[in-house]
Amino acid sequence: MVDIFIDGGTVVTMDSERRIIRDGAVVIDEGKIISVGKREDLSKEYRGKSNFVINGKNKLILPGFIDAHVHTCQTLPKGLADDVDAAKWLSQVLPFELRMTKEDAYYSVQLACMLMIKTGTTCFMEACATPWLVDTVGKAVKDIGIRGVLTRATMDYSPTGEGGVFSNFLESTEDAIKENLRMIEKWNNVADGRIRAWFSFRHLFSTSDELLREIASLAKKYGVGIHAHAAWHQPHIELVKKRTGGYDEIEHLYNLGVLDSNVLLAHVLYVNEKDIELLRKTSTNVVHCPTSNMKSAYGMTIYSKIPEMIHSGVNVCLGCDGTATNNNLDIISEMKISTISHKDCRQAPTLMPAEVMLEMATINGAKALMWDNEIGSIETGKKADLIIVNMKNPKWIPRHNPISNIVYSATGDDVETVIIDGKLVMYKRELLTVNEEEILEKAQKTAEKIMNEENLAPQLLWKVI
Repeated sequence: MVDIFIDGGTVVTMDSERRIIRDGAVVIDEGKIISVGKREDLSKEYRGKSNFVINGKNKLILPGFIDAHVHTCQTLPKGLADDVDAAKWLSQVLPFELRMTKEDAYYSVQLACMLMIKTGTTCFMEACATPWLVDTVGKAVKDIGIRGVLTRATMDYSPTGEGGVFSNFLESTEDAIKENLRMIEKWNNVADGRIRAWFSFRHLFSTSDELLREIASLAKKYGVGIHAHAAWHQPHIELVKKRTGGYDEIEHLYNLGVLDSNVLLAHVLYVNEKDIELLRKTSTNVVHCPTSNMKSAYGMTIYSKIPEMIHSGVNVCLGCDGTATNNNLDIISEMKISTISHKDCRQAPTLMPAEVMLEMATINGAKALMWDNEIGSIETGKKADLIIVNMKNPKWIPRHNPISNIVYSATGDDVETVIIDGKLVMYKRELLTVNEEEILEKAQKTAEKIMNEENLAPQLLWKVI
């Protein structure tokens, strides 16, 4: 007997040949994919020998999406800092984040994971968890059943001397190293390997060169990666140039020996040809966060060189960022926004086609997270992280091209079933690992409590009575 047999449907494998199998089938046992192929071949052997059979008719079976940059500790201030400049955003969101208790953070993370699972994301990269809440993030991820990589918001340097708005996050270089090591020793490869832990630094302008060098060395020693924000906000880039004698962020990281194939940099908007070549030469990965970039008015459509990075051979994946900037964690919507924004600003309709976007959301993300030997495609021997999308609805008719449909026509709500590590986590839109109503209720009450305690309020143009 095998655990799960997906009987029928269109299987988008994302394997090296990018096969799309019409009237296909997938067999899952002990957390892994043990066979994928045509339904007529596999049903004879497995349909009557499966503990659970899923009818795949009119369904699209895909590898689970990978969201490579998510701030799970910033889920609850969603809507408190919309349509404002960076200074106002920080004054609304950071006090909220700092006020959260472990219990508050637990529901913030669970809500973020729920949003991801219900829109087809099976694996994510924590952007940088509030340092003293990392264990809470780990527990929430473990409980809900999603796959993820933990990191913490590491900062040991203030360009202004007093820390500014980030002063409460500053720690000594020694403590920063110690706490990163503690996190990795506690959380890397737990939950049967479903949770990993990486080193990180929040920004280059708030991290000393000493810490950067040590993180790069320790990451290689422990066989893990490094995640950070980089080259996304012009004022921060100027701070780095002032400190380094004129070097920009990518070049400075290269000079320090940080850039490597185990490094994932988020946003990366302000780069030149030399920077792109350094990223390519070192096999450094980039995660593109288009909705967050544009909503925050960082200048993405003017300055972004994401198409050039892809063309040069840099591995680029997709991220939603946090709901405090994106307001959603729907990677399907992110694919569409990414491709149409670049097409329009370059006046190039053939730029970044749907197939490239799907690669960014699946196998490229797996590679960036150093997990592509186990996830990111539907192949025999890989972990069973996959999703089933309902194609029997008006958005999907006609179904001339399922790749076009998933990128341009669908939304995350079309995802019907989610399997992670071979386990049913969502079936027919119902979460099976947690009490969905409880999370929604607790998250709402927690958000209101902290908003009132900090005297925060959304920026409304209209009068509420």
